[in-house]
Amino acid sequence: MPSVLKSVLLTSLFAACAGLAAGPALAADDLPNIGSSTERALPLSQEQAIGDAIMRQVRKQAPLADDPEIGDYINRLGFQLVAHNPDGKNHQFQFFVIRDPSINAFALPGGYIGIHTGLVTTAERESELAAVLGHEIAHVTQRHLARRLEAQSQMSLPVLAGMLIGVAAIAAGSGDAGIAALTASQAGAQQHLINYTRSNESEADRIGIDTLAGAGFDPFAVPSMFERMAQAYRYDRKPPEFLMTHPVTQNRVAEGRQRAATFGPGGDRDPLAYALFRARLKSLTGENPQELLKTYEHALAESGDKATAARYGKALALTELRRYDEALPLLEELQRSHPDRLTFALALARLDIAAGRPGPAQSRLEALLRANPGHHAATLTYAQALLLANQPERARTVLQEHVLGHEQDVATYRLLAEAQGRAGYMDEVYESQAQEFFLKGDLDKAIRHLRQALRQRSQDPYARQRIQARLEQYDDLLEQELSQR
Repeated sequence: MPSVLKSVLLTSLFAACAGLAAGPALAADDLPNIGSSTERALPLSQEQAIGDAIMRQVRKQAPLADDPEIGDYINRLGFQLVAHNPDGKNHQFQFFVIRDPSINAFALPGGYIGIHTGLVTTAERESELAAVLGHEIAHVTQRHLARRLEAQSQMSLPVLAGMLIGVAAIAAGSGDAGIAALTASQAGAQQHLINYTRSNESEADRIGIDTLAGAGFDPFAVPSMFERMAQAYRYDRKPPEFLMTHPVTQNRVAEGRQRAATFGPGGDRDPLAYALFRARLKSLTGENPQELLKTYEHALAESGDKATAARYGKALALTELRRYDEALPLLEELQRSHPDRLTFALALARLDIAAGRPGPAQSRLEALLRANPGHHAATLTYAQALLLANQPERARTVLQEHVLGHEQDVATYRLLAEAQGRAGYMDEVYESQAQEFFLKGDLDKAIRHLRQALRQRSQDPYARQRIQARLEQYDDLLEQELSQR
């Protein structure tokens, strides 16, 4: 585990315990007892601060599926479930995908929920993926990590930090390091923590099944997904990370089936959307597009949604291979057959951009945005089309408005910086790049870019004050980080 992650997590824990007060971090002797008998857990604001810091390190280390359409799908699915969790409205959430073939999903403090691409490959139905997300949402709403910290309130600060380091390592895909850190940090209270975790899992199962059924998915997907994974890996010396952090027993599966039976069987809300999501995700995982093309050509013999997803996947592979004239009719036919599916309109616009045809891309995207104002993937693709058409000023205007609702999105800041630079607003470029580096956990670069921004002339009368305030914030965070190394 890189030392910077350890130091940032220690800093986060210090900040949380200090109530995020401005000023120097408290010494270990001055730290209040985390989780009093009356509060029973970290305050939400402090838990959020810890989660924000961990997430910045996850962005720095993990290969995220940094694609707006992938992000749109997983967040839409996640928030469909949040809406049916009784405590969902009391928490913030952000869902994301890590490009990693291992089977894993995890919840971080502050409502960050991640899944690995390997889990999507394993989940054959939309309800199965929703089952895992609903389970992780329950971990957040029931505040299991905060309650776990409260249960270990007598632990020293390094042990508590060690637990968080383990969580972040697993989240970033460093499973061995994460399990080792958690095991080492739990030392003297191992049995108690195991029992506590079993209690958490039972509660998350119960709430997850209720959430799944309430959202219109199949509640039996919870026990069936866990059971299928356990059976598939029962002979492996090392099970997937998800089964290591979410142990499956016969009793647990039986209890899940019994609870699901109180609702009765259900279906998938949008199986075609899930099939298209899997196809797009597969096209982004770095596989050979020529091999993908062969895979999808074989799958064309399937029927229903699988055949539609195969045609879509084939078109994506052809686009990647620059065989635009072959991909175009495939996508046009898909759009004619499914005029309400934004996925196909976006794929056509991306094809036009790849082929150097910004005009048709703009027309498609303007129509799409009139019908779906503010759509994230469409807005970023539209900005790309404007840049290709040498209209950076328009792209800058579009993205400056859009970023206000997507302040945690690295891709938006990256594209905004490009538009600002091509339009000649260098002060804005440095400020946008600083925010991108901050979100990716690189405080040093973020600070350097903010200082560069202060040296530029700006037409914004509030720019200097805004940049200076952010610079002071980042300087304080970096000072705390360095003091813990």
